[in-house]
Amino acid sequence: MIDGWSTIPSTVPCSGVRVVVRRDTVRRSDQSEGTYEYIESGDGVRVVALDARGRIALVAENVYVCGQRLLMCPGGGCEPGEGPQTAARRELAEEAGIRATDVELLTTMWRMPAGARTREHLYLARGLTVGEHDRDASEADMELRRPDCRSRHPRGCPTHSTARRCPTQAVTPRATDARLAGAAA
Repeated sequence: MIDGWSTIPSTVPCSGVRVVVRRDTVRRSDQSEGTYEYIESGDGVRVVALDARGRIALVAENVYVCGQRLLMCPGGGCEPGEGPQTAARRELAEEAGIRATDVELLTTMWRMPAGARTREHLYLARGLTVGEHDRDASEADMELRRPDCRSRHPRGCPTHSTARRCPTQAVTPRATDARLAGAAA
């Protein structure tokens, strides 16, 4: 709790298997009152899987809540009692079929600070081996994408101030790859 703040009542208007909706009335340090509505859920992980050629493994998945197919780093929620690094390794293997010899925490951040009490742990995975995935039914439409534009662009994918798409439809921001590799070194 923030110094000088107190929760007057806290109610749970809705709860599900993985999420709880809370409505808290608080008294701030200046004695003013306010109401905050937010969700609570378990922590999550995302894994930047960087191969020896500097490519990031991404997964494409239909995400119902967003109403579209998204391209993202493999990841998901931590299971009860599961540590974030274990969850990162599990999600990488489940969704992408990738095992890594080295999985290193880059940072932990709040997923959506003003509306959710849940954190995201971002990992860098190296020493990759690709095998069979172990997706559940909700991930059946998921596809592994490993950007490789060298056949069309010998020096790699062209980039500008924003990432451009390669013929494979996978985003390959080389500058981001370099920053991640530098941050992990």
